[in-house]
Amino acid sequence: MRQSVLYMFFFISATLLFSCKKYPEGGCERRGPKNIIGTWTLALYEVNGIDSTELINYNGDDIYKKITFLKNVSTISVDYKGYDGASAKFIKGNSEILFNSSFNMTYYNSNTRKYRNILVPEASSKTDCAWEIIKLNKKEFVIKAQKQNAYTIKFNK
Repeated sequence: MRQSVLYMFFFISATLLFSCKKYPEGGCERRGPKNIIGTWTLALYEVNGIDSTELINYNGDDIYKKITFLKNVSTISVDYKGYDGASAKFIKGNSEILFNSSFNMTYYNSNTRKYRNILVPEASSKTDCAWEIIKLNKKEFVIKAQKQNAYTIKFNK
């Protein structure tokens, strides 16, 4: 009797462990909202398959490479180069992340420095931008979007 209970416990544990839906390149979707919290550094910004990371470099100012996600009640607040009040939320069962329309400014101007908004790259007046999450674990965050151009962004912790 005890042995059958032990087998049943292992079977249920294995079923629960392997039934978690995963992102295409890694990370469990169920843990996505927890894994995204923290400060990330831009590692890759790709447009139409071309690495454009250094093309958005602002004379050696690496502030554009930092983004912080903080847990809010129903959404995730985003701290990114002064975009106050911006937020993101997981949609489609945590398989996509949607950045809200308060990100719709193309540039943030601080002391005559202009920064490109990489999270809503083709912004218009009332555009939310949904990104497909390719990978999200504790150390890597990779997202893709298809608008007029194809974008891939990779962040590392």
